[in-house]
Amino acid sequence: MDQVFTAARNTRMFFIYRAVSRLYFYLPVLVLYFFVQGESFFKIGVLLCVYSLSVMVFEQPTSKLIEYFGAKRIIVFGEVLKACGLTLLVYGAQTSYSIIAQLLTGAGYALAAGGDASLMSRSLVDAEQQAKVQKKAHVIVLVCVITASVVGGVVAQLYGARTALLISIVPPLLAALSACFFIEPYTGKGQSPLTTTSTGYIWLARSPALLMSVLSYGTTRAIFMSMFVAFIPITYLILFKVPLAVFGVVMGVYTVVSILTASYSTAICQRFGERLTVMLSYTFLTLAGGVLMYQGPVPQLLYLSPILMGFSAGITRPLAVVQFNRLTDLQGAGRALTLGESVNAVVTLALILTICNVMDVYGVETGLVVLAASVATLAALMLTCLYGVAWRNNICETIIN
Repeated sequence: MDQVFTAARNTRMFFIYRAVSRLYFYLPVLVLYFFVQGESFFKIGVLLCVYSLSVMVFEQPTSKLIEYFGAKRIIVFGEVLKACGLTLLVYGAQTSYSIIAQLLTGAGYALAAGGDASLMSRSLVDAEQQAKVQKKAHVIVLVCVITASVVGGVVAQLYGARTALLISIVPPLLAALSACFFIEPYTGKGQSPLTTTSTGYIWLARSPALLMSVLSYGTTRAIFMSMFVAFIPITYLILFKVPLAVFGVVMGVYTVVSILTASYSTAICQRFGERLTVMLSYTFLTLAGGVLMYQGPVPQLLYLSPILMGFSAGITRPLAVVQFNRLTDLQGAGRALTLGESVNAVVTLALILTICNVMDVYGVETGLVVLAASVATLAALMLTCLYGVAWRNNICETIIN
């Protein structure tokens, strides 16, 4: 089929698919839903980590699955898995069902996202055209996530958290239906995404700056992801009992700031320089952690945390790509991003499980103090390793030996 027609058709369907698939009505209420079900903070942390680990695990074979089955089928299958996971989450009465539900939802997200990216990169071969489409898609995602967060919060406020999860089953099914109208681009038999024959990451240790950039990228993502999925909902909804509708707006503000920061990341890095931008990112994360444990006479300061986090969330990946491309080649940058996501998963797991356990044993307030101290410590350690030459070289020598 004509390449121009395929690109035009897929672009239109791409916008529709992105809009529908990003209607996360359950986003503001998931932690509260688990809490109302009687789960302890530690079990809530386990359930959240199961989703994150599922995404990480299923990201790895996605390119091979796309090669064998095609991107369109993988997108449809991924969206159906998400719908199945959310259905099981609503109707499953035991923790074991919730674990399976989180596994299915995470796997579905990884497969759908991978298929989405592959299909568009093969439909639009012109880099400038891809950039325009992605920029417009960012705006669509922004509007849909904000709308879904507010609607989900209002529905949960009026009809309960379970109802918000129930209506969340519909968007993945509609997204799967819209994905059926994609046209699979023909790229030649046997063509597959970029792969590497290397079996390890010891090459990173020979480049101290690259190794530290990978660790910094993974750690930064772990900090704001753990706060976003676990500790902000616990603080707002369980500790301070913020109305669900207001919390939906808060989640929307976080999304706005992160997407706008990502959109203007190049200008921000050029204006402040790479090093200062990294320092700002860690400073904002540290302040966000400190704001969460604040219980002083001005409770409105609590709402600064998502704004501060949003900056770091938006700038982290574009900044990492700039660093990796400067320090290595295209293939090495891809491997560095993959390893950075593994670091992210490990640190996220450690942060969520440790602090949720502290919350169970010593209370939410103590857990938030430990969170703030952990974020400040990790930020100081990463900045020291990034820009402290002696520390960096010693760590790399230890890895090599």
